[in-house]
Amino acid sequence: HSLISVGCFDNFGIRRASLLEVYMDVKKTNLDEIQMTLFGEVANQVKYPDVPPMKMTEKLKAEEELIGVCVSGHMTDAFRESKMGLFSIGNLKDDVEAEIFGIVKRYTQIVTKNGADMAFMDICDKSGSCKVTVFPRDFEESLAGQKINEGDGVRINGRFAEDKSFGDAFIAKEISLCRPI
Repeated sequence: HSLISVGCFDNFGIRRASLLEVYMDVKKTNLDEIQMTLFGEVANQVKYPDVPPMKMTEKLKAEEELIGVCVSGHMTDAFRESKMGLFSIGNLKDDVEAEIFGIVKRYTQIVTKNGADMAFMDICDKSGSCKVTVFPRDFEESLAGQKINEGDGVRINGRFAEDKSFGDAFIAKEISLCRPI
């Protein structure tokens, strides 16, 4: 099951979803009951169902869960925004206004002492990662009522700020949650 889930059989021309669909039936087959033909071929052939292929996010999540890395691509590949030519996180410089896209690795929402919501998140793309700060006014305008989870894609407009005492961060002005394709 694990080998199918991480794509070890992708080059055989059968979709992962089809292989996973018949896996349990094949596993239950008694090897003593398999008949061989005169030319040494197996007479009991597996019929693979015609099911839709797994979505890229499903493939990548299974790979990361089972082997710790994504081998079919990067998590950003599952989103249209990754192909839109937005600013790369690895190219951010101090005091640069930019629009970036990344995958949420960590998300924390807090309430300030004034009772307003704000958020912190770590995001990454193929070129690197950065911390993002969403101050209360921008949180209210962009994120109020939305639920952000690890693994979500986010498109962020804002400004990058290098700071030796608090650490570098991207100060978000506008955030939109992206859906995988």
